[in-house]
Amino acid sequence: MEIKKILIAAPVYQKTEIFIEYLNSLNHLIIPEGYEAHKYFILTNSPELKQFLKPEEYEIDNCNFNTQKEKGSHLWDDEHFSSVMQARNKILQKARKDNYDYIFSVDSDILLHPKTLCYLIEDNKDIVGVTYWCDNQDKPDAIKIGSNYYYADYWQGIDTDLSKKGLYEVGIACASVLIGKRIINNEKITYSPISNISFSRWEDYAFSLRAHVLIPDLQVYMDSRLPARELTNQKIYERWMKEKAEYDK
Repeated sequence: MEIKKILIAAPVYQKTEIFIEYLNSLNHLIIPEGYEAHKYFILTNSPELKQFLKPEEYEIDNCNFNTQKEKGSHLWDDEHFSSVMQARNKILQKARKDNYDYIFSVDSDILLHPKTLCYLIEDNKDIVGVTYWCDNQDKPDAIKIGSNYYYADYWQGIDTDLSKKGLYEVGIACASVLIGKRIINNEKITYSPISNISFSRWEDYAFSLRAHVLIPDLQVYMDSRLPARELTNQKIYERWMKEKAEYDK
């Protein structure tokens, strides 16, 4: 049986303690039979994180930007947008060059259920994302559901209650997304901005828009059966660690 390859990858600009939790989550992912997974991270202004990785699992990218945070939210300038876009394009290029069957793009503050990858592969979609929860009240585009906040910015206009478990058609997916071979093999699909579309500075929007245009029968999906968790800031990280300690007891 031919083994299929998955590239688990992301640009990373992250605090060490959150990155450790992120890696722990990835290391506990169940890899389906007949598949193998490799990690690849572009460490942006974060060379200290290489101590947790094998040499083949990272490259260093030193950029001239300074990310600041205010009330738990990122304040991005043009240099930061450009850096993230270039890093994601590098990941696409590596997947194409090394003949990967999937890219599993997972942002470095996302914690996944161990069975997530199994579910996404079973979905058998070109692009399928994972819903995720945060309890950061500073996010203006989060919808409160119970005691949690559901990050809904990427599904505006979708008349679906994504808090219900299922697989839904959406316009765009980000943060934790499985990208299939048909996307990887199309070299015209990139994360680069589209010059006459202002919102395409967000690289995920540019990526999904190109995919829709270049592959007319493509549809993006969101799987809400195993929601992930986002460690948006230090306060949420500390809350997560307390919950872990209680669980371990």
